[in-house]
Amino acid sequence: MRPRPEHRQPRLPRCARALLAGLLALAGACSEPPHPWDGPLDGAVDDPSRPFLGTPTPATTTRGFETSSRVNGLWVGCYAGFAQSGDPVSDVTRLGMLCGPSNGMVPFDEEPRRGRVEAGKGPRSYQFPAGRGECFRLFAAAELGVGDLDVVMRSSRGTTVARDHTDDGWPIVAPDGPVCSPGEDVFTIDVSSEQGSGAFAAQLYKLAGPRARGAAPPD
Repeated sequence: MRPRPEHRQPRLPRCARALLAGLLALAGACSEPPHPWDGPLDGAVDDPSRPFLGTPTPATTTRGFETSSRVNGLWVGCYAGFAQSGDPVSDVTRLGMLCGPSNGMVPFDEEPRRGRVEAGKGPRSYQFPAGRGECFRLFAAAELGVGDLDVVMRSSRGTTVARDHTDDGWPIVAPDGPVCSPGEDVFTIDVSSEQGSGAFAAQLYKLAGPRARGAAPPD
């Protein structure tokens, strides 16, 4: 008796087999998790280090005075790695060159203001006019004998507009961006020492551009 033939699946043509194998390989590749660098950039944001020019994004407002904060941007990064030399005029000039032009600012005074401070004694003060919408930033530096140089910026009513929050000899006011006046005023800058005595130098910078020509700050 002749044996029954085994049941076999119909054999696909060679070209069909090759096509099927390719489709299976493609499906397997698609099922693998993508590499992190192949996917979208979650949380990508605009570069926060763009200078404070034109119409910047307002940050916080304290007692009517606007301040701008660009964390890790040019306002902060410009003085990263700065080392105090002990020569007040040289140090304040370097700070101004590092953080002024890169953020669209120019010196308000032609030369740094100079003075001497001593712990326990009153501050050295000077005034400057502030127009509506004008934005300022102050750089100061002292001799190495001054362990903590303090700077406070006040309005004509005595309101503290900005101050430094560091315990060193080269304060920047404000450390994270300029201070913009909401109206015509005369600001006072008080420079004092919390520790030690010695000479200091301070130079005020002003934002150049539309905001510095009397445009009102945003609400």
